[in-house]
Amino acid sequence: MAVFNAPLEQENHQLLAVKAALEMQKAVAELNAKLGKSLQYGIGVNSGFAVVGNIGSEKRLEYTAIGDSVNTASRLCGIAEGGQVLASLETFNAVKDKALAKKIGSLKVKNRKKPVMVFQILELKPEGLKD
Repeated sequence: MAVFNAPLEQENHQLLAVKAALEMQKAVAELNAKLGKSLQYGIGVNSGFAVVGNIGSEKRLEYTAIGDSVNTASRLCGIAEGGQVLASLETFNAVKDKALAKKIGSLKVKNRKKPVMVFQILELKPEGLKD
């Protein structure tokens, strides 16, 4: 899991998260070509409020994020096929002027009463690469 906009605020945190996800997919594709392997993973990106910090006990603290937005990102990750970057409507709306995306549709995800509108982020537009 990667967390953006914490512990310090980041101006374009949704775009930074999408950019990182796309760069991860590109890196694994390059590694596959180099090694002749077929490693694949899907990535889910969601935006929203979360509790972020050192969580646990005195003997074992872990810096992490918890909450509905984190759970939704995890569910998107579980739905994503190898090589895909899936984003929620909230994330898509924040990056839509700087990224090319394909609407997947409204999907039911575990522990959510309402379906989640999902988009596959395909690539960043040239102006999105500058940020």
